[in-house]
Amino acid sequence: MKAAYKNARWIGFACATLVGCIVLVSVMAGPRLSRGLSSRDELSSTTTSLERGETPRPTAVPGEAQQELRLRIKAARETLNMNELERLGDEIETTRNNLKVGDYAALMLDVSNALSSTDLRDDKQYVLAQKFASLVLVKQLSLPADLEAKLVLHLQEDIEYTKGQVSPEEWSEKRRTRSETWLRTWRHLKDAIDPNFNPNDLPLANVPLPAGVAGPAGLAPEQIKDPELRAQYQRAIDANNQKAERNRTQAALRRTQDMYGNVMEAYLVRSYSRPPHNAGELEKILKKYSVDATTRTRIFDKLRDAE
Repeated sequence: MKAAYKNARWIGFACATLVGCIVLVSVMAGPRLSRGLSSRDELSSTTTSLERGETPRPTAVPGEAQQELRLRIKAARETLNMNELERLGDEIETTRNNLKVGDYAALMLDVSNALSSTDLRDDKQYVLAQKFASLVLVKQLSLPADLEAKLVLHLQEDIEYTKGQVSPEEWSEKRRTRSETWLRTWRHLKDAIDPNFNPNDLPLANVPLPAGVAGPAGLAPEQIKDPELRAQYQRAIDANNQKAERNRTQAALRRTQDMYGNVMEAYLVRSYSRPPHNAGELEKILKKYSVDATTRTRIFDKLRDAE
């Protein structure tokens, strides 16, 4: 059990690291790619204090709501305040209708990451991490594939089974349902990845000016007087920004897929090596989600070794 929890901590850290890598790429790209890429705003750094064991709740205008929640999650994680992280997860779930779907899922992922990436000295932290990830996943929302995958990575240990809290019948149903969650998301990841993506085909650092316009590449469009040339230049900037975003997305998907595939296979082998055994059900689920024959064979070879 302790080994499983340590593995859960590693997954939580890895999920947080993946998110951090995406943000870092974006932040670093902004200043360098002048007029070629639009950088994302960095979260402002604010000082928070703790009162009565809770993170302060600063007044926020609608556009700042998610930022304030993330600051509270960060403060609770840094102070190892599991009760506050639980309150924050419950608060986000209760007020989810006030958030965009993607923002809701990302905030719940932040809470799950905070719970599972730090040793809070209480096994309940992993139960809570799964709870908040599951609350999002059970709704089967339309989410970016990499965000969905990072949520599913929190379900890599069957805590109820290892604690003996489910009957064989309940375990069979939970195993099937969770396995379908893993495979459905695996399918979403696979479908979202462009097989023709070329990581070496990078966006321009500075979009060149239209022919006939004097000035340095990266000049602000509003400084071009001719409306047709200004519009032409703006279209080129927009296309370059779209290319940069596509590159960021595809790179992030591939990083997530590499981790996800390995953890998913380990989960399926571990779960279906536990009684009651049902290799036939696993075979049907794998085919349902179009898992290729090579991967199916590898999973069943590992399953035979584990039994």
